[in-house]
Amino acid sequence: MCTAPGRIRAIPEAGFDNQPYPFGTHREQVRLHVETAQAAITTWLACQYEGGLEELVAPEVTEETLASIRAENPHQNEVWPPSMDYLRHLLIDLRVQASWAQP
Repeated sequence: MCTAPGRIRAIPEAGFDNQPYPFGTHREQVRLHVETAQAAITTWLACQYEGGLEELVAPEVTEETLASIRAENPHQNEVWPPSMDYLRHLLIDLRVQASWAQP
């Protein structure tokens, strides 16, 4: 018989005065770990086939994203990123690096 669901409900969030345990798991921390794992798994799956990473970042490779990043980097001597292709490669690099990062 599995008692895990009952035990999970019994663990309160941190901050309650009457908590039966000396600590609790904060929901935002759990959410962060789940989202990080989901992004890493999605990236890993995209790496399993040709063009997968390009397909993964395609929704972010837009003229609006390019203009936004350029506006955030006015200190660059030259326009940065210089092209949509460069932006695509940049987003792929960021996605892969983030999947290797430790939370």
